[in-house]
Amino acid sequence: TETNEQQPFQIPQRILVLRDLCIRTRGADCTRCGEACPKDALSFPKGKPPVIDDTACSLCGICQGTCDAFASTSYTLTQAHADARRAAMGARPAIITALKRSEQDDLASNVVTLPCLAMLPAQLWAALLAEGADVQVAIDMERCEICAKAGGLRQASTPSASRKLFLAAAERGHTVRIHVIGDGAIHAALDIFEEAAE
Repeated sequence: TETNEQQPFQIPQRILVLRDLCIRTRGADCTRCGEACPKDALSFPKGKPPVIDDTACSLCGICQGTCDAFASTSYTLTQAHADARRAAMGARPAIITALKRSEQDDLASNVVTLPCLAMLPAQLWAALLAEGADVQVAIDMERCEICAKAGGLRQASTPSASRKLFLAAAERGHTVRIHVIGDGAIHAALDIFEEAAE
């Protein structure tokens, strides 16, 4: 039998360039987002904003954490902020981490998952801290090493996400707990603490 039921419209998952926010349209020669992209998915036409190669883009969102001129159709920074605030409202701290969709079942209500921790800009970390949110970051360095989305820890800037959070907190006199797991954990954590101490 045939049915006339229509499937709900689903917005395709993409990263978009917000032309009006890109300084390249005003003559700057900035390529910071391209340097951060672990998949080399950005090209730079002269005097124009970057162009995203949708076939190369892994939707990690690192470009969002690098520049305000990027947005995701599936998970916005406004959503990330709201999720972290909501998670921090309870008696337990909000734990921000990166997990695959298949691993997100049965998570505690205080856990916020992202495609990549590096997708969050320093301004968002600073806003959470200024609002007094009790935030913890859980980073599995071994998972970052083999991450297909961000291209591995050496290319991705996942530790910089925790560094941004730690430095923003230190400037405001807050303490931030960063849980780092894996072989590279000690070195990454020490780098963060040494930079904050400078």
